[in-house]
Amino acid sequence: VGLAETGDAPALETLIAALQDAEILLVLDNFEHVVAATPQVRALLTRCLRFKILVTSRVLLRVAGAFALPVPPLPLPGGGDTGAGAAVMCSPAVQLFVPRGQAVNPALDLSGANADLLAAICRRVDGVPLAIELAAAPEAPVIVRALQASGTAVATADGRRA
Repeated sequence: VGLAETGDAPALETLIAALQDAEILLVLDNFEHVVAATPQVRALLTRCLRFKILVTSRVLLRVAGAFALPVPPLPLPGGGDTGAGAAVMCSPAVQLFVPRGQAVNPALDLSGANADLLAAICRRVDGVPLAIELAAAPEAPVIVRALQASGTAVATADGRRA
């Protein structure tokens, strides 16, 4: 935005003055970590009429006019879908994982034991889209092997499974 704190006015007031007539989309990702800033977000939305905010969060932003779009877990391969690459590939969770995994490893084999492993990974993260994306990241093979060895589930900071 190109603003500097002057010390004369509160930072929020300076920001509102600068953005009052601006047409801006602000993206706030992982807002659950800064939910205490909700009053400032409310002030920006109330006083800057052309200002829009897109918030991603695991907690609802309780602001007038906010619209929540839940992202539910993706359907998982059935527990009996083992050793059958085609059956595993029908799962939306696996369908999300595969292109991400192939971007990291173009030679990703989707047959036999690997299909079972993909199904297990998607089940382990409960079909949560973000967790599937992270499981397919370049660092994922090390993480997945550690999870497999330990038999533990992935959990969020607030104790929910992800």
